[in-house]
Amino acid sequence: RRLVEVSPDAILVHRMGEILFVNEAGVKLLGAESVRDVLSRSIRDFCPANEDWVEVGLSAEDSAARTFRL
Repeated sequence: RRLVEVSPDAILVHRMGEILFVNEAGVKLLGAESVRDVLSRSIRDFCPANEDWVEVGLSAEDSAARTFRL
């Protein structure tokens, strides 16, 4: 867990779009001030509203892990 927390790469874990974990690099990438500002929010709050890949990646039928570049 510590490796993920201090990684210079942004790492975010979500379930059905609700953010469950984000490291400090992810907080900075999303433009938030703290982890608390991000947790339990929808990943859609941080994505462009008209991007089709957001909906595809958050589909309930899609159970495979995916990586998206922002």
